[in-house]
Amino acid sequence: MLEPPEPVPPPQGGVADDTGGRYVGTVTIDGKTYYGDALVTVEGAVRLYVGAPYADDGTVQKIRPDVYAEFIKYADGSTDNGGVLVWQGCCGDISANLDMTVSSAGDLSGELEILNVDGTRPTWTLDLRSWDNYYTIPASMKRLAGQYAEELAPFAPDGDAIVNIDETGKMFFQSAASGCIGNGTVQPHHFSGINVFNVVLDIEGCRDAHSKWNGTHDGLATTSPSDYWSQDILLRIWFTNRHNWDVPRNAFLMSGRRL
Repeated sequence: MLEPPEPVPPPQGGVADDTGGRYVGTVTIDGKTYYGDALVTVEGAVRLYVGAPYADDGTVQKIRPDVYAEFIKYADGSTDNGGVLVWQGCCGDISANLDMTVSSAGDLSGELEILNVDGTRPTWTLDLRSWDNYYTIPASMKRLAGQYAEELAPFAPDGDAIVNIDETGKMFFQSAASGCIGNGTVQPHHFSGINVFNVVLDIEGCRDAHSKWNGTHDGLATTSPSDYWSQDILLRIWFTNRHNWDVPRNAFLMSGRRL
């Protein structure tokens, strides 16, 4: 298990990775189709959320699945075997290899090979479409600042968490149902010209079954419409907790609707 490293910018004057973008579509596992939502930075970091069964209909999934996973690859290549797969709320991380290509039309396809400790190597198939609606807009705290009604995070089971972000990047929310209180910082990603943000979030006060979410979490965020043809705003944040030998790695996705 690894401590998430600081993002590494491309070399000055270098060429950005042309696979960078936001992608939404399907991930096929054992013949079943699941929802896939990926954020790929221009320097090669990857956050891929895999959730509940999904019809590829051009919408962002709003279902809170019982179980989901997140594939993480850091830009500096420090993750073993290319990346790790982290399950929601349990189990630590599993090494995984992602082989992906982006077509001339901007669609992402590929395979994610899971390197299980028992020696098995199941493969997940990716078929994701480009969602560059907002991705190519330069990140702006002034544009991002506001309130978002959280719809997907596991620590907001009653949808009672309103996420507040101000223009300085301070982030705050609380949920009466879980007791969770979040304080964090949001800042534009270091590579200009893309709508990606670095997020650090401290969660405390979570009670009972939600206590697993207490701690410090790192993530990448972007905004998007709720479907490919709309102009509303959803704030999507891919999170994993920071490494702690006493706490297994876990992952969660936040999705807030702009109020």
